[in-house]
Amino acid sequence: MRNVAISALVPRYDTAWKLYVETPDHVRYLIEIVDKELGNLLDWDRGVEYLDTELQQIAPRSVTGRQIVDKLIKVYLKNGKELWILIHIEIQSKPDPNFEERLYAYNAAIWLRYRRTVLTLAILADSSPKWRPSRYERGIGKSRVVFEFNTIKVLDLDETQLLEDGSPAGLILVAFKRAILTRRKQSLRLQARLELARLAIERGYNDQQVSEILGLLEWIMQLSEQMEQEFQQMLEQIKREHGIRVMPSFMERELRKQYVEGYEEGRAEGRAEGFNEGRAEGRAEGFNEGRIATLQTVILTSLQTLYGGVPASLIERIQKVRQYDLLLSLQQEALRSGSLDAFEQKLNALISGQEPS
Repeated sequence: MRNVAISALVPRYDTAWKLYVETPDHVRYLIEIVDKELGNLLDWDRGVEYLDTELQQIAPRSVTGRQIVDKLIKVYLKNGKELWILIHIEIQSKPDPNFEERLYAYNAAIWLRYRRTVLTLAILADSSPKWRPSRYERGIGKSRVVFEFNTIKVLDLDETQLLEDGSPAGLILVAFKRAILTRRKQSLRLQARLELARLAIERGYNDQQVSEILGLLEWIMQLSEQMEQEFQQMLEQIKREHGIRVMPSFMERELRKQYVEGYEEGRAEGRAEGFNEGRAEGRAEGFNEGRIATLQTVILTSLQTLYGGVPASLIERIQKVRQYDLLLSLQQEALRSGSLDAFEQKLNALISGQEPS
């Protein structure tokens, strides 16, 4: 069986930022922090368009640096015309002496490609209070080029204001800040993450919003294995108190991604085996093994995430299930059973239904 480590399913801090800015409501929130007047000029009802492929094509190759995420986003103005501007968002995790030059190069390249107004927003997610880039300038004599860009220093964010406005986007920004402040203080990080998780549950957000917040909190404020177990136990208690049962939706997405990767890997293995042995059975076997192994991992990860530790006996039973359709049914039951006991009852019923009478 091809094993996929559960830890491999947990994206890093930079992935959390990527997911954050891929949500249009979060982009709007960031823009309004920088320039409330500009936010009011934009027609958010028309939606936003992410131009990631275009940004990769025009990114200056000669300028290098360590950014977490960069995004190019198309938005419309509220003027009744087909006018639009581009927003370039760059998130930086540590000080970089070439940062200002790199942003200028990006801005110039984007403008040359589209001939549109480009708003550059730098999110400084580093831990250095003194590093505050906001301007690039070069020239000789009286000939000069000056480029000024907008910044959000995560360390400067007002937690009280972000939490008081009640927005999920603001709560998540607080998590990013606290992740920086608790980088070497795991016990404080555990308390901070639990506080934010409780707020997410108590504020009356819908299930999808709560799922997304809990998923992002896990990736933003990563804990040691022992403290993660403590957090999950306390989180389960909070869930029971409020009668909710949600799974971080970003984890669901990652699990689906793992499923697709397993599917493709199994197909590739099957092709190789079939080619080498000259038999169609090789292709089918490799293909089927890949998708079965991945579904088993998805089920076990779902059970562990939703209900805590999974007994070894139950793990063994799931690993013995080789029917693909049965595993698909078990995947759905893992998400909606409500407890390990209820899931095991469903497992017994489904397996009994598969056995010949």
